[in-house]
Amino acid sequence: MIKKIVFNKLIYILLISIICISIPNKVQADETSSFFSDIMDGAKDFAKGTQAGTNVSGDGIKDMFGDIFGVFITAGVIVAFIITAILGIKFLLASPEGKAEIKETMTPYVIGCIVTFGAYAIWKIAIAIFSPLG
Repeated sequence: MIKKIVFNKLIYILLISIICISIPNKVQADETSSFFSDIMDGAKDFAKGTQAGTNVSGDGIKDMFGDIFGVFITAGVIVAFIITAILGIKFLLASPEGKAEIKETMTPYVIGCIVTFGAYAIWKIAIAIFSPLG
């Protein structure tokens, strides 16, 4: 009973600290300078360029996907950190039977981390290899 209360308090403290860290300390009120409006403007320019029959630059596409991929990899790192902290605390406070269940839970988690960060590594390697070619 006491372990469960301590575990719940640790989880709450961890979540509150992560939320406090992730909240930006500076707010951009100007809509034209926000990150997502820049992405939308790039998408609109891309659509206009393809409708007009003009060539699309590879650098513009690379920059746009680099920003989008950066958002996804950041989200992946944050989720991986939170899940690692939760599983670590559960593992420390669990009984031997509970530890076996947590180890079974960690298998899909580890596979997910390998897929997420492996995809990022493959993308970076592909960019490094194929950038000089074109």
